[in-house]
Amino acid sequence: MNQKIKVHIADDHKILIDGVIALLNTEEDFEIEGYSLTGKQVVDWSAKNKADVLVLDINMPEMDGIEVLKAFKQRRKKLKQ
Repeated sequence: MNQKIKVHIADDHKILIDGVIALLNTEEDFEIEGYSLTGKQVVDWSAKNKADVLVLDINMPEMDGIEVLKAFKQRRKKLKQ
């Protein structure tokens, strides 16, 4: 059995999240690890959890998808030091 691809979805529209989850659930290679409604929730979630793939909305409250990627980049730099 192959290892499943772990996916976390971030979007401020729950209906879109539900649609992506429904779509990914039709494929046996994916496992949904969770979802977030804001960019800040993604960053907080990722401090204690791990996904192979993040599906990020560009426009979210508190912190948009681009800011989330910048936060991950900063965290990675700190880990390398």
